[in-house]
Amino acid sequence: MKKIRWIGTVCVLSLSIWSTSSLVYAAPSEISAIHSVKYKPRRAILINAYSISYSSIGLNWMIDEEVNGYEVYRSDRIDGDFKKVGQTDGKTSNFVDTGLEMGHRYYYKIVAFREIEGSKLYSEDSFVMNIIPGLAQVEGVKSKQKSYNEMVLSWNETQGAKGYIVSMSDRKDSGYRVVSRVGITTLDDTDDKQLSTQTTIRNLVTGKEYYVKIQACTILKGKLKLGAESEVLSFKTNLSQPKNLHVEESNYQSAVLSWDKLSGATEYEVYRLNDKGEYQKVATVKENTYKAENLITGVEYTYKVQAVRNSDKVIAKSKPSSEFIVSTILNPVEEIKASEITTNSLKLNWKEVEGATGYLVKRSTSIDGEFAEIANIKNSEETENSEASQEGLESVEELKELSYNEEGLSDDTNYFYQIVAYRNTASEDEEEEIVNSEASIILTVKTNKTILPVTPNSISYSQIVRDAPVNIVGGTVVDYATSRVGCPYIWAASGPNSFDCSGLVMWSYRKAGGRSLPHNAQAQYNCTTHISRDNLQPGDLVFFGGSTSSINHVAIYIGGGMVVHAANPSSGVKYSSIDSASYSRTVGYSRVN
Repeated sequence: MKKIRWIGTVCVLSLSIWSTSSLVYAAPSEISAIHSVKYKPRRAILINAYSISYSSIGLNWMIDEEVNGYEVYRSDRIDGDFKKVGQTDGKTSNFVDTGLEMGHRYYYKIVAFREIEGSKLYSEDSFVMNIIPGLAQVEGVKSKQKSYNEMVLSWNETQGAKGYIVSMSDRKDSGYRVVSRVGITTLDDTDDKQLSTQTTIRNLVTGKEYYVKIQACTILKGKLKLGAESEVLSFKTNLSQPKNLHVEESNYQSAVLSWDKLSGATEYEVYRLNDKGEYQKVATVKENTYKAENLITGVEYTYKVQAVRNSDKVIAKSKPSSEFIVSTILNPVEEIKASEITTNSLKLNWKEVEGATGYLVKRSTSIDGEFAEIANIKNSEETENSEASQEGLESVEELKELSYNEEGLSDDTNYFYQIVAYRNTASEDEEEEIVNSEASIILTVKTNKTILPVTPNSISYSQIVRDAPVNIVGGTVVDYATSRVGCPYIWAASGPNSFDCSGLVMWSYRKAGGRSLPHNAQAQYNCTTHISRDNLQPGDLVFFGGSTSSINHVAIYIGGGMVVHAANPSSGVKYSSIDSASYSRTVGYSRVN
């Protein structure tokens, strides 16, 4: 018995053969009749037509696994002739039509087909879709901060664009307004000029989040045509990180910290590391300086600074600065003088050191020998000194003259003297905590005759005088630098009678016929050849600070572990050992080639 069923346009032939005894299979010749029946593919389903660029259109459709391919047709009118513009295989579900005219509407349909015995059997036409090719979506939108209230936006070039429109909001989903037009300014502006792909947005509120989207645009038949909007980009401006922390001036228990002034900052927060290892805010200041007071001499304190801007009910804070270590020191005795010299006695004189609680007088019979302690002079005015220092970093009253009388000396003999100031930092009920200053410059005295102060390290500098003339002929950098010992420290000064630290370096190298150096310690480190401490030679530079990128002081090495430098307003140009020349640690060494 034969049965015929129709499913849509498909004819299905079922064959069944019965016998009186059992069910048997149909013969192969009868089954082959099924495969000879032809049927049309299902109608193709066109899903989407979209603009890829100003001259190309993309199409997507559903795949039918029972077809061998698809043909794409296009017309410029809904009722016009559709012409074939492309063909794909049965596994492809998309097609791109190129070479189109921007602004012109096009109509598309597709037809599926099966190949049977060398011929194509087509489906019914898909439904028609129409689309106008336009500008593509702007891509690659990025932001880069220019200042605390300015942001530079950039993006990839969009093919066919004559300009771009930038819209911004402080809400992601609404409230967008045009804030910038790039390229086209009028509807008559059709010149093929070089088109920028960036713009600067100004007058932003620091720390506030903004959202932007960008559209490419062009002029078509006197009308402005816009492309698809870019993906939304969010950004916010921030304050720069405070840099170049350094000690402007200090005494034994206070220091003035300073840093570069930041554009846009309305105040600065100062933090100090406490005993628990946590940063605790110790001050909020309007200017880029902070005076740290009640410090314990010789103890290291670690600080960070954070810039703040308070505007439009938005408080914005920068990243904290790098760590900066401050350690106050006791200044050394500036100068020792000898008076009332006889054949067996003399009197040593010096000015008191602010904050010192006493002085150790040391003597040697050889400039290179060991200096033994011969006296401990207690400062009876410790309390008065301490209270006066709280009024400011400058001395409130003139420092007193101190003295020590020594007797029982040998006649016509050279004696070498040094004085070390010290301070007891412990409270009354605590054990003594003594912090020493560096040793004074050595004074050489011959009974019946006084000799000039000398440095303890080099014979060639044993006749250095504070008021040496500037016109040293053929002198070295060290000659010129040491000739200025005793000159006052004045910030930004570069000689010949006053200096700051980098100004002394700059002046000395210029006078010695060397290369010209910048007037900044960090810049001097950056432009010179870096060396190790073991390779130091007289004339090399020693740098101090928090790190090699946060330098706040520079000195000139003169040999024997000693440097000459413009130290601070209270000390001026003086000699120091390398490790006590600054409140900051040594961070680098360099040579001027």
